[in-house]
Amino acid sequence: MGIRHIFGLTNSETEIFPISLEDRNLLQEFINELQVYFDGETKGKIIGIDEFDDIQDSNPEKRALLYFERICELMEIPSKEINVQFYSEGTLHELGDSIMTQWDENQKFTSGWYDEDEGGTVTISMEEKVLRNSEDLIATIVHELCHYKLLHEKKAGEIDEIKTDLLMILYGFGLFGANSSVVKMKTWGSAVGSGWNITGGSGYLSPFEWGYSLAYYYHANDKSQELQKAEASMHKEIFKIVGSSLKFIDNYD
Repeated sequence: MGIRHIFGLTNSETEIFPISLEDRNLLQEFINELQVYFDGETKGKIIGIDEFDDIQDSNPEKRALLYFERICELMEIPSKEINVQFYSEGTLHELGDSIMTQWDENQKFTSGWYDEDEGGTVTISMEEKVLRNSEDLIATIVHELCHYKLLHEKKAGEIDEIKTDLLMILYGFGLFGANSSVVKMKTWGSAVGSGWNITGGSGYLSPFEWGYSLAYYYHANDKSQELQKAEASMHKEIFKIVGSSLKFIDNYD
């Protein structure tokens, strides 16, 4: 079955795949630029949630700190040089010049933020709501640590949230960012009542942009099969998009 049939689309080039040629070229350009910038520092690995299976602390903040330490180790970042704190969106009013990570551009709440003062002291903060979901929490921590890589270590000087998200892929955490971009709704019910909640939708890339970027990066590094083998670590929608993207890259890009 061809790509156009998978998406129920017609024949024009822009309709074959739900990301425009301009946007695909921009994502490719950013990924290629990051690979040059971080040459030798990233290893093209794929990290899934099983990397954190041994972390089982019942206290959300303690668990988050253990995740933070593990991620710093995997990204070769000195964790002792970074302050970590937690906040509740309802009590956070003033962030100064800090970088705020929004779950969705149409929403006002944040999942985390990065701050580096004039003396070079770095603080990473996480909103209490993100502690409820391990994948969203890990995605938030990694995103903020990618700010550290770009702004503190590389002294990039320019804030670019798209490049920060894409850098997560190079360090092996792209599946967390991709999974967290998918909006998920859970419902429950019992004899005394019912309810629902919505999670996900975080980051600055859409699920299609994440899926295409994952496919492009691992295809360019001859690791397409390894990416496809990571199905168990991907949300089903992301796995579908990655598979379609790999086929599209083979046929059109």
